[in-house]
Amino acid sequence: MAVITEARDFRIFCADLKIDARLRDQVEKQMRILERTINLDYWDAMSAGQTHLLSCGSYARGTCLDAQRIDLLAILPGTVYHRCQSAGSAADDLQRILRQRYATAVCEPDGRTVTLTPAKSLRFHILPTLITTGGNYICPAADGRDSFTPLRWEQVYGLRDNQRFDERDRACKGNLTALCRMIRVWNEEMDAGMSGEMIDTLAYHFMETYDERCCLQVCYDRLCLDFFSYLIGQAGRRYWRSIGGKRRIYNRADFGYAARRAHELTEQAIVAYRWEQPARWYRCWQMIFGDRFPVRL
Repeated sequence: MAVITEARDFRIFCADLKIDARLRDQVEKQMRILERTINLDYWDAMSAGQTHLLSCGSYARGTCLDAQRIDLLAILPGTVYHRCQSAGSAADDLQRILRQRYATAVCEPDGRTVTLTPAKSLRFHILPTLITTGGNYICPAADGRDSFTPLRWEQVYGLRDNQRFDERDRACKGNLTALCRMIRVWNEEMDAGMSGEMIDTLAYHFMETYDERCCLQVCYDRLCLDFFSYLIGQAGRRYWRSIGGKRRIYNRADFGYAARRAHELTEQAIVAYRWEQPARWYRCWQMIFGDRFPVRL
């Protein structure tokens, strides 16, 4: 008869959710090629060794499940600020440069970002960014009418958010990133409609006061139960503070039903574990996480 090994099964599950080393190597290689293009076209030879391409967002935090969206900041020289007639034209200028090497480079409808697909299974979302004399990162800002106000820029907080996230994840012994990846799988499987940024933000705030956040061997079934309970209580909110505390992350998803259903299934899984019913235990977790949750019967 099969024996339930909760710690081992969740350890395998979480390990399988990490982006493998081969894909990471491919991402880093393509980022180096992209940065070299930016250096050659925007910066002089003396600046070629400096960093002008930074990763931010879920890929930089290590919470994404694939490389279908990698958010990047392209650091451009201050001359771009004066050359552009409108804030949105910074992306147009970047697209023109990148099109010389990448046929897939496209300026997005928001007028702020450029997307390109440098290789199969990779998609870069590039935000043209400047560094002010005070050391702040700024990017083109939307004016709320889906058009752009000339020479209006806003501060970029993604790097600050990543720093705060990394600090908490280290304090939580990696449990924060593990939770974010698992919840992404649930979000896809049960069609909860949450964005990656919303998942990371809510998990970040949840871990701030979670009693077992620093355990080296956290009880994953209890962690899932408590987080789904937390989501149920958060479903009616309009917005949350961003990870860095400088922005609002608005609730654009109706995830309450999916969270309640997952909470019920987690309770059933815990009962199945207590009564040593492995078939029921695995069935509950696969209803939450789909086929990505390993089954050993």
